[in-house]
Amino acid sequence: MVNGYDAEDLNQPGRNGDTALMKATREGILPVVRELIHADVDINGTNNDHNNTL
Repeated sequence: MVNGYDAEDLNQPGRNGDTALMKATREGILPVVRELIHADVDINGTNNDHNNTL
């Protein structure tokens, strides 16, 4: 587990309900965003504040 995220469950929410895709999108890490999308993560999820990924 790295930074609260389980590599086996890419949709697992971390603190505040953010997924790895949400965090990578917010931080502008485009290569990670692309990899996660190609890995078929949920792009429609929301966090505890009801913010979505995109």
